[in-house]
Amino acid sequence: MKKVKIIIYICVFAILCNIAVKFFIIGNQSKYISFLQKKAVAVRSDTSSAFERSERQISKQYNDIKMIMNEIPKEFSFSEYAVKVRSLIDANQLVIEDSLIFNPKETESPFLLVYNTNIIVTGNYSNIKQFIADIQNLKGLKDLNSVSMTRDEKYRDIIKLSLRLSVFLRKGTV
Repeated sequence: MKKVKIIIYICVFAILCNIAVKFFIIGNQSKYISFLQKKAVAVRSDTSSAFERSERQISKQYNDIKMIMNEIPKEFSFSEYAVKVRSLIDANQLVIEDSLIFNPKETESPFLLVYNTNIIVTGNYSNIKQFIADIQNLKGLKDLNSVSMTRDEKYRDIIKLSLRLSVFLRKGTV
């Protein structure tokens, strides 16, 4: 009878040990595995959404470049543009202070050339205003980086315009 009691105690002890292992060790491992699976799913979905975002960004950049290239006339060369700017100065009866020098600027684009110039002219307000409008209406893509007007202290009806202009042209049209 004593042997039977010992065997029963050993069986009860083994069952209790199994229950403790199941709840404390295997249960925690199951929770940790579940946590890792959720984390892996989140990383996978974030990676695929990041890929989709980068694909959309590339598509947008391509469309932006395509739109810019459509704005730049194919037949327009740099020398023609410089002559047109100079003729607008003369047509609006403005006096240019410095020579009109266009400086090339390096771009990362294999398709675009950028030329910058500073235009400093003097004249009356209506002619200055018309000159700015004419520059804006020129074909092609340009950027008026800065525009400032100051009134001449000696001659109140004379205005000095300082204009920084960037002109974008297609490579191969220079």
